[in-house]
Amino acid sequence: MRLGIDIGGSYIKAAALGEDGTLLSGVMERSLNIASAVPRLAAYVNEACGMGAESICVTGVGSALIPGELLGLPVLKIPEFQAIAVGGLYNTGLSEAVVISIGTGSALVHATQKGSKHLGGSGVGGGTIEGLARSLFGTDSFHEIDELSDRGDTRNVDLLIRDVATAEIPGLPGDATGANLAKLEQSSDSADAAAGILNLVFQTVGTLGVLACRELGINDVVVTGSVAEFRRAPELFAGLTGLYGTRFTIPVNPAYRTAVGAALIPWPLGDAPFWEHWEDI
Repeated sequence: MRLGIDIGGSYIKAAALGEDGTLLSGVMERSLNIASAVPRLAAYVNEACGMGAESICVTGVGSALIPGELLGLPVLKIPEFQAIAVGGLYNTGLSEAVVISIGTGSALVHATQKGSKHLGGSGVGGGTIEGLARSLFGTDSFHEIDELSDRGDTRNVDLLIRDVATAEIPGLPGDATGANLAKLEQSSDSADAAAGILNLVFQTVGTLGVLACRELGINDVVVTGSVAEFRRAPELFAGLTGLYGTRFTIPVNPAYRTAVGAALIPWPLGDAPFWEHWEDI
């Protein structure tokens, strides 16, 4: 068993992988005190699996704070963009994609079977969702935002093309978003506001993925991170597919994908030779 730990700006995520690469256990919590939380989470996942870890790999912006040893094992520190790429492609059936990791902000990485390249990013991400939700309706709980947004209607807070266009625009349907949250009022329903916030974030980072794909000549985007687990995510990304044609994939367990990638990089599995020879492209 191997442990992968992703130490982000908002959350720490620990994932345990079995010998066949299966996710055996995962846990996450806010990254308030990295120095104390990481050893505790590593021990928790280790015990939950009922077997001892063979190695521990860490990644993320907070990985520099982790000592060289945890649970009596040496700690291998994995570059975050490589972990995002490997974790994003793993078990998706894709050999190449733009992987978008939506954390506190968002990072875009070009991932292939031979290597990865950081393409850039955006300050729009999970932190944007939390901050706007906290300001608008007094909660930054992802669970509560998820519940609210699932009942909301983005058309009540977003300005649509048909709201402003006086004639049909070729290639731009009337129900496409003209301006995110442009109809938002103090009296707007919280559920509609929550749906609009998610739409803002997903459309912003998703469009960056579309543009990156066009530049690279590919057509697949993989979306990872805790934000990808919102119930509205598949629907909202499907809207971008309908508009642009780019395929969006949300893999199984998207929240743990970077932690999984960190554990996979030094560990060849089956017929996946690129785990052994990963490099920047």
